Amino acid sequence: MASTTAEIPYTGDDLKVKKPVLVGFVKRQEAKWPGPDVYSAKATTMKRLRAVLLDSRYGFTKQGALLENAVEDQSVSTPSPTPTEKDPMPEQKINKETARTRPEAESADPPNHPSSWIKLFIEDIRGTSPGKISQELCLDMIDADDCEMGEWRADLSNLLVQLQESNSAITGSVRLSFRDPEQPEYWVPFVKVTDDALLEEAPTFPEFVTIPRTGRLEIRVEHAEDFFFRTSPHHLVPAPGPSTSAALVQDGFDVHDLDAKPLEYAHARAMKQTADRTRDNQTDRDTEWLTEQLHTTAGYQTFKDNQRKVQANPGVVASWKFIADFSTTHFGQVSRVAGRKKIQKKSIYKALGLGSTTLAEAENAARILNRYGQDGTNPAQAVLDRVARIDDPPKGARVLYPFLVQWDKEHRAVN
Repeated sequence: MASTTAEIPYTGDDLKVKKPVLVGFVKRQEAKWPGPDVYSAKATTMKRLRAVLLDSRYGFTKQGALLENAVEDQSVSTPSPTPTEKDPMPEQKINKETARTRPEAESADPPNHPSSWIKLFIEDIRGTSPGKISQELCLDMIDADDCEMGEWRADLSNLLVQLQESNSAITGSVRLSFRDPEQPEYWVPFVKVTDDALLEEAPTFPEFVTIPRTGRLEIRVEHAEDFFFRTSPHHLVPAPGPSTSAALVQDGFDVHDLDAKPLEYAHARAMKQTADRTRDNQTDRDTEWLTEQLHTTAGYQTFKDNQRKVQANPGVVASWKFIADFSTTHFGQVSRVAGRKKIQKKSIYKALGLGSTTLAEAENAARILNRYGQDGTNPAQAVLDRVARIDDPPKGARVLYPFLVQWDKEHRAVN
């Protein structure tokens, strides 16, 4: 029976597929993709891919005969679910070993990193009582070789995409935090969305999270508008009533408000530090040795003088370079600690007086600038102009770093 091969526009039903398939549709006619941005299996959102494929201005089309034959082939081998039925085999329930070794042909843009499964524990505290669920996700492993034994870094944007495509997707106006690996009683906020914005499209800060050797990660879900009150429990007062003035509760909060949450108190940090000193009763000789090396490293005094200060962009870049160069020079060298073979990242960021996240961000920023910055392999004028800016008052790393990360995401596929 003859079939036509005429090109026809996509419909909404055609695009109810997973992201690699959408990227494959675009790749087939990639010359039609509108500039100046490029499409990427990792950086471009599913919403953007679908919008472009459906927009008649860009002229993306499908081969009718090929799609019809594909449907016929599926009907012979496996019945296809109706539009009202749920997929009986969700992606997260596919055999893990099979998922790790899928042929590259299934993805239009094969990942540049190996992947690994994690167990994500989600605590949603938006209701009157916390809701707790667990979800298995398969994430790209970023810089696994740079972490301590058994640990690796994951891109939080990648985590959000995988989470929102699972059956544990989060909706609404939310703020997400992960448990701080150095201070487990604290949480590190990394994304906030309001007005029902799509979580999978939201920028994250920080960009990466360290996955421990256990492969477990905990995140907390809160209302985006929630905030902590700087008051201790003995200052809590009743809700205003006939005999209670509003002024009485000005510095406290209404104990009858189920959405009110107290601040995690400062003494918890002191207790944790005391416990750390008890546990780490042996001196870390690597940290001591690295501290000695720091004092003889060119640029150390400038770095130390500007540490924890808001700097103009040139100063931020100089600090990043100093941190990244020092880490690259000493990571993996022979350890001075008995029973430890090589110097670990933990000793490096302790000697520098930084946290693990700050070190990771400095190294990532340095890698981006080694490509797009001055003397980089592919310098970009927009990046050069941005890092040269001197604002009054200066903006600091919290503005420059997200800019560099976003630039890298938008341009890595074409460079």
